[in-house]
Amino acid sequence: MKMTWLRDSNTHYNGDKKMSNKNELGMTTHILKTDSKVFQATYNGTKNFEIRMNDRDFKVGDILVLRETEFTGAEMCLNDKPLIYTGRELTKKITYILDGSDYGQSDEWVIMSVQDA
Repeated sequence: MKMTWLRDSNTHYNGDKKMSNKNELGMTTHILKTDSKVFQATYNGTKNFEIRMNDRDFKVGDILVLRETEFTGAEMCLNDKPLIYTGRELTKKITYILDGSDYGQSDEWVIMSVQDA
């Protein structure tokens, strides 16, 4: 199985599995697949939030490594397109998390404010 190391020796990505790692300060680095359209909006600075299923226990201060994919998640699931990364990535830090269903979102989802890490 091929391992790709990103940015430091503690963060790695293994195929298309969810990868994250906690550093000595207790912050976790999460490596996330990101569709091209929303990646570009984040890259341009017009999008400063992430909406994600909270299956990773995201915390304020955690780092997100957003890796742009050639195909959308829907294309990969419904049309059997392969997981191909474009090579572009962004590193963001979580500054605020809105969770729960107070504003109509499902308990399993979070909206996270992010800034450059």
